[in-house]
Amino acid sequence: MGNVALRFRLIFKAAVMKFTHPQRIAYCLFCSLALTGCDDRPAAPAKEKRASIAVQSAQKNVSGERWKAALIATYAESSTSDRNTGVKRFFATFRRAPGNIAPTSFALRDAFRKVWIFHAGPPPKSNTSVYVYVSVPDQGQPVFFLQPIYRAEGEFILLKKVSMLVDGELVLDLDCGKVRREVVRHTIAMEYCDLPLSAAQVETMRALKPDAKVLVRLTGKDGYVHLDPLAEPGEDPLARFKRDVQSALYYFDVISAAVEPHVAAGQPAGVQSRDMLDSLVMPNEW
Repeated sequence: MGNVALRFRLIFKAAVMKFTHPQRIAYCLFCSLALTGCDDRPAAPAKEKRASIAVQSAQKNVSGERWKAALIATYAESSTSDRNTGVKRFFATFRRAPGNIAPTSFALRDAFRKVWIFHAGPPPKSNTSVYVYVSVPDQGQPVFFLQPIYRAEGEFILLKKVSMLVDGELVLDLDCGKVRREVVRHTIAMEYCDLPLSAAQVETMRALKPDAKVLVRLTGKDGYVHLDPLAEPGEDPLARFKRDVQSALYYFDVISAAVEPHVAAGQPAGVQSRDMLDSLVMPNEW
C-alpha cells in the first residue's frame, strides 16, 4: 500500500478518536513526519537503470575488442581453414621470436568454447609423448597446458599421472584427474588428459634448458612408460618435448604481456575447473 493511502488512514483514525483539536493536529503532524522517510517508490526511475545497464554493456564490448586486438597483434595469421564447425584453424607466427623458438604455432579458435589454443608444433608422432599448448579464454589470461598421450597396440596402461625429473630432481608430479580413452583404427589404444599448470608450475617448466637432463614418465595403474628417444624410429619425443616447452613459454609470455591491461575485471586467470577441459583439445584436432 502506498504512503498516501497510509497517511489518509492515520489521519482518519485521528478524526474518529477522542482527541482534542490540538491533539489531532499534533498527531497528524507526527504521522506525516514519521512516514516522510518511508517512501516506497523505486530508488531510481526504470529508464535510468536501463541506461546504466546499456553503458555497462557497451564498456564490456569495448574492453573485449581491445583485448582481442591486443591478442591478435602478437602474431601474423596464415593458412586459415574454417570447416563450418565454429572452429578456425590457422598458423600463428609470433613476431620477433628468438632463434631457439619455433615461431609458428599450430593454432585454433573455437568460437563455441570462447577459447584460443596455440600448440607448440603439430601433433606428436611418437606413441608416448607430451603435447604442449597455451589456452587463452576470451578476455582472460593465458594458461599453460601439458597433454600426456599414451598409444599402444591393443592395451591401456590406465593413465594416472605424469612426472618429470630435471637433473635428477623431481620437479613435477601431476595427477591426471579425468582421462580420455579411445581405440584408434580398431586396435590402437589411446589415452590422454589435459593438465593446466599453476603459475609456480609454469616457473618450474623454465628449468628445462637445452642442456638440462630431463626424464618424463607417464604412470598408469598397469605400469609406466617414459619419453624414450630410442623406443621407436623417427621423432625423438623427449627432445621434441623440451623444444615445445621453450616455444610454448615464449607464446605464453608474449600473450600475457599483451592482454594483461585488457583482462576483464573479475575474469578468472584462466580455465580453473577440469570439468571445462574435457574437449579443449584432441590429439587429432589438427
